[in-house]
Amino acid sequence: MTQPILSLSATELEQWLADHDAPAYRRRQIWGWLGRGATTFDAMRELPKSLRVALDADFRATSLRSIAASEADGGRTTKTLFELDGGHSVEAVVMRYADRSTLCISSQAGCPIGCPFCATGKFPFGRNLKAHEIVEQAVDAERVLAAEGRRLSHVVFMGMGEPMANYRAVIDSVRMLADPEMLGISPRRIVVSTSGLIPRITQLGDEKLPVTLAISLHAARDELRDVLVPINRKYPVNDLVEAAQAYGSRTG
Repeated sequence: MTQPILSLSATELEQWLADHDAPAYRRRQIWGWLGRGATTFDAMRELPKSLRVALDADFRATSLRSIAASEADGGRTTKTLFELDGGHSVEAVVMRYADRSTLCISSQAGCPIGCPFCATGKFPFGRNLKAHEIVEQAVDAERVLAAEGRRLSHVVFMGMGEPMANYRAVIDSVRMLADPEMLGISPRRIVVSTSGLIPRITQLGDEKLPVTLAISLHAARDELRDVLVPINRKYPVNDLVEAAQAYGSRTG
């Protein structure tokens, strides 16, 4: 099976291009086509035929396979179930509003936090998603929205999984989502949700990546939150609030 092209960093893709006697600027064109929802390399008509053939021999445009989709709210909401390499599956939800189009994105197949009210937590944890698998959900959403004359404007990490428990892949995916050569979504329009992993909240503040932080609080008293959100037994409410306030002060 060939490698998903978005699993390569910009530097790695440019090196591959150099190895195939192609200029580095072709990487920007490839990313641009992917960001606009291209699902095949042959669709990238700016590229020479020989390069498209070479890309097709070595890579896949996406690793996700759409296996089911459903609509709600009169077509304003679309839920897509994707199969990952290895057989696990995740969901992504596109929500259309008058002034924006938002994607609720998954960062893990399953969730290790184990909140008793959460449907995801009732199933065995599968695995962390790789950065490219997160980005590919957004690329698919952009493709769907572009066909409607819309653009993906906002992303919320509120799908399957605890984003902060897959920290590096989430951060790498946010940087790709924000890259103007990919989707160009402002970090201010990207929401990273967490059930309360305080060390990761602190680390996020060091990234100089001003995403919006959302806390899945569910209860303001430790006695109740210990039951609803088990991670609270390690990171209680007062400490969590202080960490969130510190993040807000550092990122504006």
